Amino acid sequence: SYVYKIADQPNVELLVSFSDITNDGFTVTQVLNDRTTLESRWTCTEEGLISTEYANLQFAARGYDMSTLGYTGVQLPLPAEMMADNTWSSQFDVEATYENEFGTGEVAMIITESTLVLGQINVTVPAGDYTDALQTETDNNYEITTLEAGEPTGTFTVNGTTSTWYVQDLGIVRQEILSQGVSIVIELLEIQQ
Repeated sequence: SYVYKIADQPNVELLVSFSDITNDGFTVTQVLNDRTTLESRWTCTEEGLISTEYANLQFAARGYDMSTLGYTGVQLPLPAEMMADNTWSSQFDVEATYENEFGTGEVAMIITESTLVLGQINVTVPAGDYTDALQTETDNNYEITTLEAGEPTGTFTVNGTTSTWYVQDLGIVRQEILSQGVSIVIELLEIQQ
């Protein structure tokens, strides 16, 4: 299991664990502060890693129950494709219901993620110093249509950027998420056996 901390929020921890590991795929379980749990199944293909269900812990923590209707692309290509200036993209067609401080409702979303490999860089996180971490930058586009009784009532777009640092044989050690003027930094705190 991997334990991450959210910068500037000392009481927030993210626990990420892997299970059901086979040659064909694995399950990722994310637990935010022992309150919000999100599972997703990943499949190993000839193109790379694919998650057939859109899983976003930020949406889940805000009371969204998401259902994936369709997807295209890969979320993480093969290691040979992870070279500076290479790009890839994926898209999800999602419906969701929500219940949170803003009320209840339903939405349809088209989520497009376009990723660029920036190159290798040294990075320091609470878990240690890593040389030659691979940094990527993903442009996230959420086209959100509000629904009432299944009928569209309005559409708006939310854009964001996610920078991710990967370390070979370890995975993600740092992420910076920027959306709507809000920045969230997630760093690897420790690896638990």
